[in-house]
Amino acid sequence: METTIVEEQICPYCGHSLDVHSTVEGKPEAGDISICFYCGEIIIFSEHLSLLKCNVNELNLDSDVLGEILRIQKKIKNKIANENNN
Repeated sequence: METTIVEEQICPYCGHSLDVHSTVEGKPEAGDISICFYCGEIIIFSEHLSLLKCNVNELNLDSDVLGEILRIQKKIKNKIANENNN
């Protein structure tokens, strides 16, 4: 896992500023999927590497990959919910 500092982007769901992204390898590229750590929503990098809302059901993802993305999203949303309850 590589962590990369990128030009500041705004989450299209919650409006938080994001400037660090982790990838399996290399820097984020157009079409890469990410998850906002502030709201837990799935976002995708555009061709200009801005962040866009993403409906993963519209992507042609392998079921194992989709399952992993949704599992990670659930963990992030649970962490956010636990932090908000404390």
